[in-house]
Amino acid sequence: MKSSINRWYVIIWAVLVIVQFGIFKTYYPFVNLTQDSDNYLLTAHLNQDIGTWPVGYSKFLRFFSAFTHADIALAAFQYLFLQVAGFYFLVTVQRLFTLDRLLFRLLFVGLTFNPLFIYLANYISPDAFFTALSIIWITQLIIIWQRPSSVLIALHILIILLAFAVGYHAVYYPVLSIGILSLCKWNIWKRGMGISILLLTIIGYAGDLDRQRHKMIGEHQLIPAAGWQLATNGIRMFNQLTSAETIVVPNQFKALHAAVVTHKDSLYNVDNGNINLPTAYYLNDVHSPLMRYWKQQVDKDTSNYAASQWMKVGALYADYGWYLLKLYPGSYMQSVILADTKETLFPSPELLAVYNMEEDTISHVSRQWFTRERNKYAYPAHDIFLRAFQYYPVIGVMIQSCLLVGVFILFFVGGFTKLTNSYTGSAFIILLLVWLSDMFFLVLTSSALLRHEVFLILISSVNLVVCIDYLLKTEEWKKETVLYPLSVNTSGKSNEFIAQ
Repeated sequence: MKSSINRWYVIIWAVLVIVQFGIFKTYYPFVNLTQDSDNYLLTAHLNQDIGTWPVGYSKFLRFFSAFTHADIALAAFQYLFLQVAGFYFLVTVQRLFTLDRLLFRLLFVGLTFNPLFIYLANYISPDAFFTALSIIWITQLIIIWQRPSSVLIALHILIILLAFAVGYHAVYYPVLSIGILSLCKWNIWKRGMGISILLLTIIGYAGDLDRQRHKMIGEHQLIPAAGWQLATNGIRMFNQLTSAETIVVPNQFKALHAAVVTHKDSLYNVDNGNINLPTAYYLNDVHSPLMRYWKQQVDKDTSNYAASQWMKVGALYADYGWYLLKLYPGSYMQSVILADTKETLFPSPELLAVYNMEEDTISHVSRQWFTRERNKYAYPAHDIFLRAFQYYPVIGVMIQSCLLVGVFILFFVGGFTKLTNSYTGSAFIILLLVWLSDMFFLVLTSSALLRHEVFLILISSVNLVVCIDYLLKTEEWKKETVLYPLSVNTSGKSNEFIAQ
């Protein structure tokens, strides 16, 4: 009976996925393009091994183009990959926790009809691919905790490597994986071998990236974007300081700091003191001091590509950001960390709320890659679906708030005592740990965008359902204990409580 039910769930899931994609494509026939889409496509066309962003997604695009250049095929594959990863996670959670039938069905409907999946998959960006890899990673992690095997560990290492090649957000994945591997019930030599191979793989890949960047720009850098982000956070903090407060900076920062001060003064004069600009402004807008300084370096040294200069200034930006942070750690916590925590809880829909940047044309790079005859196509009039994403952050906050309340209730009723004494309870704690780690990393990297938080929302939803299931089971256990409090005592010894 159980296999029959599982088979029917698979059939229903497959039909719903196909029908959803077909309906979606009648409204949005072409893939959605972002500001960075051309960069990924161009990197794929040139087959570059290094770039301003991770090249893993561009490698995937190039590999996929060996079979077809059809944009609908690419969107279909990305959507199917996301849905398969989600279903794999769902089945694993059900097998591990044996959820209440109603809760499982709610989770099944929520994952299958999740609008974030299909809209994310329609974008030419690494977000859908990275989210799918992240879902597979967490699924393997809880399986490893219960039933580790050599094949599973090898596949797990491969998933981590692919995730890191697609997005730097996976930088904390090996840390959690090593922790789980070191504590799981497995032969100590096998655990040591698995951890060693994982470390050697990640260190080897990171070392190769560093070697190639050193060859290109003459400096050692693992993640150039981190330097841009640190400088952005430092400037956001600096803009909140009083205008009369001045900072004396070392010589290597003077030109950059002068541009930052000039930009801050212009904000006060032009925008009536509105200095709370989003992170994306400093990273992308041509008027931001970071972009202007980078452009100056490009104009000064025409022998290097703009991308090389972008990575090269990343080292300077990192040092500048750290310098400002160490000067005003308290202001940094208030102006950046607390603000980013709020934005993480209420992420911006950003590109998910628009279609092709609200343009009816596509770039030359996109047109050539997807072999389109025309660079124009009909802009969908049914943008009410996109506008609905503006309310999605509220749903995410409600889910995470309910999860926090549920965890506190579970703690006070003594549920965590039972959790720590079982594999399933420990797996739930692992899911909670991943949820907290992902949220912390999103705050730390100022990545408060809805398309970056799909994995977080998914983990929060599953954790909430598992938490509710545990609370129901805990309540049932208590009721049964009250109904059947005493065992039959024929030995003359004191009676004990028995949970039927």
